[in-house]
Formats: sequence, structure tokens, C-alpha cells
Amino acid sequence: MRVVQILQRSGRVLGARPSALARAFSSLPEHEVVGLPALSPTMEMGTISAWLKKEGDKINAGDVICQVETDKAVVDFEAQDDSYLAKILKPEGTADIKVGEPIFVTVDDASSVAALATFSINAATPAAAAPAAAPIAAPVAATPAPVSAAPAAAPAANTIAGRVVASPLAKKIARESGVSLAGVSGSGPLGRIIRADVEEALARVQSQPAASAAVPAAAAPAASTAAPVVHGDYTDLPLSAKAQAFAAQLTQQKLDVPHYHLTIDVTLDKLLAARELLNKSRAESEQLSVNDFILRAAALTMKKVPAANSAWMGTFVRQFHNVNISMMMSVDGGVVAPVLRNTNLHGLDGINADVRTLVEKVTNENSDLADDDFEGGTFTISNVGMYDVKSLAAIVSPNQACSLGLGAIAKRVVPNDDPEATQIYKFATQMTATLACDHRVIDGATGAQWLASFKELVEDPLRMIL
Repeated sequence: MRVVQILQRSGRVLGARPSALARAFSSLPEHEVVGLPALSPTMEMGTISAWLKKEGDKINAGDVICQVETDKAVVDFEAQDDSYLAKILKPEGTADIKVGEPIFVTVDDASSVAALATFSINAATPAAAAPAAAPIAAPVAATPAPVSAAPAAAPAANTIAGRVVASPLAKKIARESGVSLAGVSGSGPLGRIIRADVEEALARVQSQPAASAAVPAAAAPAASTAAPVVHGDYTDLPLSAKAQAFAAQLTQQKLDVPHYHLTIDVTLDKLLAARELLNKSRAESEQLSVNDFILRAAALTMKKVPAANSAWMGTFVRQFHNVNISMMMSVDGGVVAPVLRNTNLHGLDGINADVRTLVEKVTNENSDLADDDFEGGTFTISNVGMYDVKSLAAIVSPNQACSLGLGAIAKRVVPNDDPEATQIYKFATQMTATLACDHRVIDGATGAQWLASFKELVEDPLRMIL
């Protein structure tokens, strides 16, 4: 299994490199100290299983440098750029290496390898503290100013503490070609600029020399987010750091979690009748929704089948005492999943109030919505019924064991179970519910039991008050 060097979760870097990308700029040649990457969402430490490159070897982008044993599997550490392996800091078999802890050193020239033969991270750290973050001095007046490959922008994903983050080889090519890295969009981890990015920017500059020179750097418009880039037959739409983190998280979940899905149809006629009856005596701002009943039923089902309110933790299964439901909500630019906390302790009134408060926080730009509002969920509910989609087989969220996908509510023809009826079939209002399960935590029988209990509560809402 191959993975990229850096994964993100909830906007936080689980990083393959220390935040300052530690370097020593004393008497040593330019080099890069690489830390242990986070190769799974829950990884905190790892073990070097095998080195597939030895000191002095050439590393090409895409090569596997070493294999790392994580809390879940043995995975490959794949190079993102060309370089030479100058020094291995953690020998094969070294265990309990913390994420971000230096494991090897690279250089961009083979001639620099020998100078780092006795490299020690302890000796290099003091030198890295001060000059490392300082930008390279601007060329003297007699030297033509470098051509900016793109409009100047506010510090973006490829900057750390105001400093452009790029590989040594990318910096070398940029210096030699006169391309300013400040305007180059990086395609490496966390937007890190690699060789291919500089070469692409150089090609754009060379194809439009007049237009580039006509716009002074000071007059270039600043942008808080990267704009779409048009390439003739297609357009590239840049992703925010959080969007990239979410995508990496979903990918890792699909790779790591042995999913299975169970689907059932639930009849809502009694629930809709109960909702209509209750809403007659409620104010317009307190009207109960079908979603309130669904949340209540899910929370009560977790009480009946507590094994589902759990998470796989590698060497043990953690069973949660309260039900915190991550509720998928559609917003401009995608979806978010804020958490309704302690849903098992609230009745329909409390759930209704909590949902309204959460919706207000999500939709109001001036709200005090924080990262904590999206963390700590023990179960996820996704509803795509408003798009007339019949069913949804979801991906189980991190640190959870199951996720419920709901489809559209529709009138369907079903067998008539009334023994006194003259018609064989009848109309019923139904919805399809699909439970995605982590097989490591929930076996098929437990998953089926959960769905059966959920169906029982939804189809007979009076049971929710018992």
C-alpha cells in the first residue's frame, strides 16, 4: 500500500516533517532533514521495518525510500521529489519513533553526500534555529529581478511562518531560471513546491514573457484563496487545506476500514401522523422535523445496541457512554459534520432545540463555530433525500464504527398486511436506511440488530417515549 508523506485531519497536520523543515545552514551543504510521516489518521509512532534505499543512493520522485510499520499496517514511505539519500538517522528496526521525529537527510547534489556522513541532528538543531527561516537575499541592482510566475498572494498552503516551503531541488531550479517561488502553486504535501511545479511555472513564464513583464510585482492583486487555473480544455480548481485534509481522511478510512453495508426500508406513516399531531400545539419556530425523530430513534437504538456506539483503537475497542451524532449538513462549497452532543440524554424537544442552534451556527458567518464543534462524534447520519436519491452507502467516519445513510421519503406500493383489506397492495410512505459498519467492531448480526431496533422505533414512534 502506498501513501503520501503527509496526511491531515480536521485542519491539523499529522506531518512528515517538523514545522520548520529543519535545516542546518552552517558549514554543511544545503540539505533537508525529513521526519517520520503520519501514515494513518491515528498514527503517533512507527517502526522502520526496512530501508529500500541506502546512503548515497539517488531517489527519484515516486521511489519507496523505506517501509514503516504503523499502528495499522506496514506502509511505504514514497518520495515526492528527486534527491540523494545522504544520511539515515534511524537504522532499520528502530521502534517507537514519534511522528515528525527526523529519520533521514537528503541533498540535491551527489557531491554533497560525503559532507553529511557524520551528520547529527543534535548538532544541526542550533544552527537551524535562526538563519533557516530567513529568505535568500535579493539580487543586487545590476541583476534583473526574477520574473514572478503568478500574481503575488497572501501566505498560502505553501508557506510556513511567511517562508515559502519548497524542496532543495525546486529552489535550485528557481534560482537558476529566475523564477520567483512566491507565486508558484505547490503540488507536494501541504502545498510544498517541488521540481515539477517550478518547471510548469517556468514554461508559463516563457510562453508569455511580455505579459509577465508588463505587470509590476507591487501592482499584482493579492488573493486570500487561489483562483481557478484555466488550461485550455480543462480548469484546475484549487482545494483549501481543510478540503485536502478531508479527502485524505476519507481515502485512509476506505483503505483501512473493512466496510460492509446493510439496507432496510422503514415505513414513516405513523411517524408523520405523530409529527403532525405534536406540531399542532407547537409554535412555528419549534416545529418538529422528521430529522428530529430520526435522531431520537438513532440515539435510543444505541442504548439498546451499545456495541455499535464504539470505535476501533488498534489494540482495543472503545465503547462510548454517550451518543454524539455527527450530522452531515450541506453548505456552500461542500458538506460539514457538526456534532450533536449527548443526544441520548435529550427528548424530541431538546434535540429540536440543539439542531436549530447548530444549524444557526453553521449558516451564520458571524457565529462562534469552532473546530471543537466538529470533533468527538461517535456516530454519523447523512441524509441525501432532498436530492431525490433513494439510498446512500456511506464511509465510516474516523473514530466511529458505523454511519447511517438516509434516502428520499416517497410513496411506494407495498403488500397490504391488513387481513380485512380487500386490496392486495397499498400505498405507504417509506424511506431507505443504509448502515455502514466497521467489521472489526460490529459483526453482521450486531449490525442487523441495530437496524431492526431502529426500524421498530421509527415505525412506531410511541416507543420513543418509553
